[in-house]
Amino acid sequence: MLNTSSNFKKGDWSAYRSWLPGLYGFGKLKVYNSTHLYWEQILEILDIAEDWITVEQQHHGPFPPIPPSLKTKPRPQSQPQPQPHPRADTQ
Repeated sequence: MLNTSSNFKKGDWSAYRSWLPGLYGFGKLKVYNSTHLYWEQILEILDIAEDWITVEQQHHGPFPPIPPSLKTKPRPQSQPQPQPHPRADTQ
């Protein structure tokens, strides 16, 4: 079966879903200052913003502590594996 946007369940929060085979996009996040940020979804093939939102932080004070049930455990740090140095004198 061909996957189309109608095959995927949308969440209650989802207002619009843009998905067709071969149509790709990416998001841009711009942080202007400590209270404002701007996000836009760019449709790659046309290089246009197909969706955007500005978020304004209106609570200007300390936030309450995060409850332990909502805290995530830190992921273990993976150690980079050493790569062999390519030999310059390959004959």
